[in-house]
This record gives sequence, structure tokens and C-alpha cells, in this order.
Amino acid sequence: LQTVIRLKTTEMRYRVVAHAKIHVEYLRINFYDHDMEISLHTFLAEKATFLKKVDFSRKGSVDEDIEDIVNNINSHDDYFTTSSCSGRLVAFVEVANQRKKNCEWLFKSHKAVDLITFRKVLDSYFQTLQSSSGKTSGVIWLKFEPLIIHVRCRSLQAAKQLLNLALNSGCRNSGVMIGKRLRLTVALRSTLTLALPLQHTDQMQMLSDEYLEFLFQTISIKFTENDQLRSKYQ
Repeated sequence: LQTVIRLKTTEMRYRVVAHAKIHVEYLRINFYDHDMEISLHTFLAEKATFLKKVDFSRKGSVDEDIEDIVNNINSHDDYFTTSSCSGRLVAFVEVANQRKKNCEWLFKSHKAVDLITFRKVLDSYFQTLQSSSGKTSGVIWLKFEPLIIHVRCRSLQAAKQLLNLALNSGCRNSGVMIGKRLRLTVALRSTLTLALPLQHTDQMQMLSDEYLEFLFQTISIKFTENDQLRSKYQ
């Protein structure tokens, strides 16, 4: 009988603790839903100020392929975009102990390219190296970066709605970031990223023509998949 009573008491204690945890979680979520919300007046003022700023990206403007998407997002009172890219293929030289912003950019395209076009870029780069007295030593990287849009959100509820839309559209790498003063930003992005080192600048071609051809066919497929994902937002 004592054993039964102890078991019953333990079971009730667990039920109370579980109920308390659920209640605390409910209060925590509702607290953040209320607290992480900016007044409409304040948010629209921040939005107007930000969208008037000069675009300091390399291109200096929104990519044409996602201009309609960006404008659509910015037409809603609860959102505004802070940065974006429609998707691109880039090649750069990464020098040891240097940050990416100090890398030497060789190539950038927002459209699929063939291997012949890319080889011309590499040939031109190596010709420049041979004629240069101060030769840069580093690793040549090739990277495909899919669509990405950063969106500032007025409230946690607005961020949740946008994140759910992104995930349901196939952008499985999307997420919410919390910045200073609890500012919420949703990053819309997919899992199509591809990055790999091609060769060292001090060495001759290390990869076979067959592999490079396969690589650029794969990148072409990723561009197509990226276009399909982008169309879901339009």
C-alpha cells in the first residue's frame, strides 16, 4: 500500500511539474509576442530612413530578377528588406590570413555560364599573374550562392508568418535573427549553396576537364532550381 501511495504521489508530482513547465512556456511565448513588437509609427519611420540609404553593395542596386519580390515585401507595413541577392556564381582568390572582404574577386554572374567562359577568366588571371612582379599566393574558390533576402520584421508574429512562408516554399535554410534592441530579421535562403576550392595560384590545373564539365553542369542545375524557388515568391 505504501508503495502504491508513493507511486501515485510521484505521478501527481510529475503532472504538476509538467503542467507548470507548459504554463511557463505559454507565458514566455506570450511575453515575447507582446514585447518583441515595434509600434507601427516607429517601424514605418525606421523603414523610410533605411530605404532612403545608399546601396553599398557591389552592384549598387537590387537585382532585376528579384526586384518585384523586394518591392512586394516592402509594400507591406510589417516588413522591409535590408539586403538581397537573386543568386550568383562567384570566383575569388582567398589569400591566407585575409578576410573575405580583402579577397581578390575574379568573376561574378547572376546567370549560368559554361566552362569555356570560365576558363577564359582563369586564363586571363594567370596571364596577369605571370606579368606581375608582386605575385599573389592563395586559393581559387568557386561558389554558387542561391537567392537570399534579409527582411526586417515589425513583430515576432510577422516574422513567424514570413518564416513559415519561406519554409513551405522550399527555402529550408531560412531563419530568424534577433539583433540589437530586439530587432527581428528573417533571412530567406535555401540549401542550394555550393562552395569548393579549385586550385592554388602557385600550381597548374589540378582538376580534370571531365570533372570541371560535370561541376558546371551541376551549377547550371542549381541555377534552374534557384529560379524555380524564386518564382514561388512572385
